Amino acid sequence: MSIDATTFKQAAGSFASSVTIVSVASPQGFQAMTATAFCSLSLNSTLVLACLDRNSRTLSGFRNSQDFNINILSWEQQHLSRLFASRGTGERSLDGIKFRLTDSGLPVFEGAAATLECKCVELVEGGDHVIVVGEVKNAAIRGEVEPLIYFRGAYRRLAALEE
Repeated sequence: MSIDATTFKQAAGSFASSVTIVSVASPQGFQAMTATAFCSLSLNSTLVLACLDRNSRTLSGFRNSQDFNINILSWEQQHLSRLFASRGTGERSLDGIKFRLTDSGLPVFEGAAATLECKCVELVEGGDHVIVVGEVKNAAIRGEVEPLIYFRGAYRRLAALEE
């Protein structure tokens, strides 16, 4: 039995996910892209994974560098999600965006819900994507923050939790 691509995409899009920006070091500074296919993988060793389209410009950076980071975006960072989701081939301007660079030259965006600095330990082929497995070397979280959630093709908010 085979499922059509549209039904599969709609069903998979019914899984609410965080929105991240995955960045990898490159000779030009860094390459980055928006990714919703991200999760923790292991506590011992501290591993995470992100899935990148096989045709992504950012993926090429993983073949040449071990260092990457993940910014888990907050609600007020929708503009960053859109900026790094574009498929254009030109360099993205960071004018007006508040960030600092890690020792590896990767951006940590001010206001992110959390950031993870990682070392790439494995690239696994998976259909039209590549699964990037990273060992987390450093992490930081921001206090009370509303996360940016993606569900059924749109940004969503968490409902207030009942006390």
